[in-house]
Amino acid sequence: MNKKRILYAGLFGALTALIVLLAGCPNSLAKTNPSGGGTVKPHSGQGQNPDNSGQPAPFIPKYVPVTEVVLHDVNDELIEEDTTLPVKLGEQFQLKPVIKPENATNKEVEYKYEENLVSVTEDGLVTGKKKGPATVNVWVDGKKRTSIGFQIKDDSSVTFDKTEIKTDYQTESASAVITKKTTHSKYFYSLRYADGKGDWVEHTSVSAGNIDTITVKLKENKSLFERRAYLVFKTDNTDKAKLIREIPIIQKAHPKPVLTTKWIHGITEPLDGDLKPEAAASPLYRKWEETASTKWFNARKLCYTEKFKAVQDNQMCWAMSTADLIHWWMRENKDNLARYVQKKGIIAGTEEYKIYAGEYKGGSGDAGEGEKSSVANVFRKSFPNTGADLNTAVNWYLRGNTSPLQKEAPPGIVKDVFGGQDDLTKLIISRAVKTKAEFEQMIKEALKEGHAIAVIIKPVKNVLDPLHVVTVWGVVFDEDNNIVELWNSDSNDAYSHIVKFGVHYPGGVPHKINYGAKNDKGDTRIEEVIIMKSAKKEFEEWLDAHP
Repeated sequence: MNKKRILYAGLFGALTALIVLLAGCPNSLAKTNPSGGGTVKPHSGQGQNPDNSGQPAPFIPKYVPVTEVVLHDVNDELIEEDTTLPVKLGEQFQLKPVIKPENATNKEVEYKYEENLVSVTEDGLVTGKKKGPATVNVWVDGKKRTSIGFQIKDDSSVTFDKTEIKTDYQTESASAVITKKTTHSKYFYSLRYADGKGDWVEHTSVSAGNIDTITVKLKENKSLFERRAYLVFKTDNTDKAKLIREIPIIQKAHPKPVLTTKWIHGITEPLDGDLKPEAAASPLYRKWEETASTKWFNARKLCYTEKFKAVQDNQMCWAMSTADLIHWWMRENKDNLARYVQKKGIIAGTEEYKIYAGEYKGGSGDAGEGEKSSVANVFRKSFPNTGADLNTAVNWYLRGNTSPLQKEAPPGIVKDVFGGQDDLTKLIISRAVKTKAEFEQMIKEALKEGHAIAVIIKPVKNVLDPLHVVTVWGVVFDEDNNIVELWNSDSNDAYSHIVKFGVHYPGGVPHKINYGAKNDKGDTRIEEVIIMKSAKKEFEEWLDAHP
């Protein structure tokens, strides 16, 4: 055989062998699933099309179902099933679904959620849109596989350009700038007055993007004292809102306020020279020393005088203040008492007459303090050195009602005039005052009706004498008709004078400022107001009806 024939024969043989090899190994032509599902075989027994064309059959991949879907966060940390995550308005949270097995045929993810509360992108980026609870359900391969909850909250992430606003006493405006973290950051603000009520601050708010500017305009402060209000920032306007911050608004006191003093009925006003300062006290301190001609009363505890310091009456402020009020009441009813004594046939100069006369010798200093107040001496003689109240004392002295504390029978000097069951309230009333409004209402009403006044004070740190009563003889008002000072006689005082103390209203509650101390904190509360009524009309009507 020539070389050409051999070559042809060799080529023919090789080609024949190749055809035989291919015909005997049909599976060597299987395809790979482009979705990553791995390799799959054609249907068994079918190496050619059903039409017997001799061509390879189409390859159908094997279906691999999804068995589990779990969620991870952006840091690939597992999020447990039924978890509820807090998300602020406008804040975003990335969900990363992990699908098992890895070679699952259908890995397409669908998110179903309440569109009004959150939005979710195809990539699983969740954004809080509205406050409230929201659920995102994760669907894969046609089934709900897992879910996650979100609690959408207001974003109160804000910063402030100042911690307080300070202004002069004059009319003035100032601003506070609040920067919100995002346009979704929310807060609620309101205005609160330190004294509980006011109208001296106007406020407006202007927004520009993430920046809010709150402007306050303050009216002139006409008072003796600085005053405060607060811009109060909270997470929302509900009862459960959390406080973000309070910015105090502090307005200085007026350096020369216009003040007006109203004196208790029957008090002759002092001359300018009668009111004296004290070098060691506050610049606001003034005292009015007692003389034989002053018309107010000041029964003092003898134990605080030099001459009578051995007398045990340090717990009897109630008796001393009641003595002040009864002396005032007797002077107001001088004519009625004269008619009454005559009607009763009481002879002048007798011991019984002295009870009705209520002798008071002012201006005699420490040496004469022991004999100054006949009424105070009746209480010292008839009661132990212990605490009591003014209602009991008036009831005992004027109406003749007995007291468990008494050592002697009550005088009851007008018991047949005011003997009715409810007649005590015709003479005296006591009320707790928890607000500026309650305090001022009682004081102003008493002045209007011509009554006398006492107040019970409570020093915050004085645990030995937690309650103390003083008698009020003058009330000082500023131009806005706020009560800012009280003139009072204090039975604890070592000197026979009346002094004034300041009145301010932290938290809306009346407090005393002791001018006798330069740096008094003003933390002594005014707890009660006691009103002593003259009852002149009722007394006179009784006398007319019983000639």
